[in-house]
Amino acid sequence: MTPGRCSRAVRAALFAAACVLLAALGHVLMSGTPLPWWGVLAASAGTAAAAWPLTARERSLPVVTGASVAVQALLHTVFTLAQSVARPSSAPPNGVSFARQWAEFLTCGLGPDDPLSVQDALRIVEAAGLGGKVSQPPPAPPSPTRTPRTWPTER
Repeated sequence: MTPGRCSRAVRAALFAAACVLLAALGHVLMSGTPLPWWGVLAASAGTAAAAWPLTARERSLPVVTGASVAVQALLHTVFTLAQSVARPSSAPPNGVSFARQWAEFLTCGLGPDDPLSVQDALRIVEAAGLGGKVSQPPPAPPSPTRTPRTWPTER
């Protein structure tokens, strides 16, 4: 006896809900960035549609586990893509490359009057051993609202 359409739909929906919720929770906790609602909705619909053919009969534990792991990997890729579409990576301000930002950070700020070519900036960053970091912005400079710590003066 084969399961009816309603039973198959419930199985597919439960599989999709479990996979998408676990993947979304893990992705948000690890990335620290919220997921767009349309990304979660599309992932749910896609996972349910992909699970529909598998619900025609009962599957063994290894098949269900394997499908869950494969779907989790695919969902993390989909969520990463959705996050990058919703929030493009932090673009360098005013068109300044990350390499130049790193060079300015490492040299305590070159200032706008001291133009630095991208090649020179890359050379500075490479010399500091941070060549793998040029795809990311440098750490934020200290906040100007913080007062520097000073030694007590004698009176």
